[in-house]
Amino acid sequence: ALLKWVTTNETPGIQYEVQHSSDGINFTVIKTIPSQNSARSEYDWLHASPAKGKNYYRIRAVENDKDAFTVTRMLSFSNAETISLYPNPTQSGATITIRSSGNTMMQVNSVEILDINGRPVATIPVVTGGPVMMITLPVIPSGRYILKGMNGENCLFSAGLVLVN
Repeated sequence: ALLKWVTTNETPGIQYEVQHSSDGINFTVIKTIPSQNSARSEYDWLHASPAKGKNYYRIRAVENDKDAFTVTRMLSFSNAETISLYPNPTQSGATITIRSSGNTMMQVNSVEILDINGRPVATIPVVTGGPVMMITLPVIPSGRYILKGMNGENCLFSAGLVLVN
């Protein structure tokens, strides 16, 4: 679930809490993001492991003793395809297989690798034609990463990847 929001005229020191719920009533904070303190700021954050079924999201802006909430948005992943990476964990620079239970892979034209904080690490152009894709990972430090299957600006899938020494 890729969450995006835009702010204007931020107050210094404000923070944004990304909140998640599976019932739309009881929310928990899954990420806190400090403000950019700009006249206009754009934010995005990828929830790489949403629950199956309905997922409710909202952003809470916290400033000293005041707070405000965005509108709650619901995303459903009840009929989502399954994406698997093999081997996972794996080594930096290794070739991995990405397999889909549906047709998503036929639309992917690049794979983005993000660090655990959502910062881009690498983009790998790909050519696909079926439910299985093989890619060679770049040489990057060990750790947890997010792979995003992209078609232009559209994210078609995301999956967690662990690199070990």
